[in-house]
Formats: sequence, C-alpha cells, structure tokens
Amino acid sequence: MKTTLNKILAHGPCPHGWRQLLRHIGKSEADDEPLDVLVILDATGINETLWCLRAVDGYDRELHQLADWCAQYLPSIGEEYDDAAPWERVWEASEEAYRTSERKVLMAELEAELRNVLKG
Repeated sequence: MKTTLNKILAHGPCPHGWRQLLRHIGKSEADDEPLDVLVILDATGINETLWCLRAVDGYDRELHQLADWCAQYLPSIGEEYDDAAPWERVWEASEEAYRTSERKVLMAELEAELRNVLKG
C-alpha cells in the first residue's frame, strides 16, 4: 500500500509528524515518489499512519478489511460510519480505542492488524 508525500501534505498533516516522517526518509520536502505505508508506520507510529490512510488511493479491499477488523473490536463505531470511507472508519475506530482504558492493548492490536494487511 503506497501514497506520496504530496498526497499526505495535501491533507494538512500535523507539523511534528510531518517533520518526523521527512527526517526518517531523509527528505526535506514533499514529492510524488511512491511511499510505502509501512515506512510511514515505522517512522511515525500507529496514530499518524492511520491518519495518513486518507492519502492512499486504491487498496479498497485492504482498507475495508482493516475497517471490518476495527468494527469487530469496537462495535460502537460500526453503524455510525457504515457509509464513510474505509480510512475514515479506521481513523474513528482508532480515536475510540484511544479513549478507552484498554487503549494500549487495542492500539497494539490495531497496529499488528495494519501490518498484516499491509504485508498481504
């Protein structure tokens, strides 16, 4: 699953995560070179990577798979976001997970599932 720095930048990333990503990949500005989402995950962590999914074109099957996994673990998200884009369902699920007392476990499981989806 890939995106580009220009696509991420078009969505207005947070300054800290943006600088962290650029530093990790050794760049100083955005470009249109394909960027693997696993690289983003390794550079910035799960929260920023999930946010970056909005800058991914295609990969609907993989994003739906991840969104469905989220709905199983956080059913309160499921119905409210049925018509939303899959990246939005995943983002809202991660936000919900972060607000729970079990956030560390849920976010670790979400990261593991994201890595599984990305590796195919």
